[in-house]
Amino acid sequence: MGRRRRGDEAPVSFFSFQDVMMCTIGVTIVITMVLVLQLGAAAAKVSSTASAASASPDRTPLEQEAAEL
Repeated sequence: MGRRRRGDEAPVSFFSFQDVMMCTIGVTIVITMVLVLQLGAAAAKVSSTASAASASPDRTPLEQEAAEL
């Protein structure tokens, strides 16, 4: 009455494997986005430093960095 036959058992579910894969892909995407944003900010800083260096060649690099801060 309350017993099931073996053929009625639920098949093996790979849902937890899919969860792990989706989380891994999500973390990879987030890390990639953070790195791209940091590289963009670093490139902008380098280009602004280069333009500041060409504008005032009499300053030392340390003075230029202090003026930016």
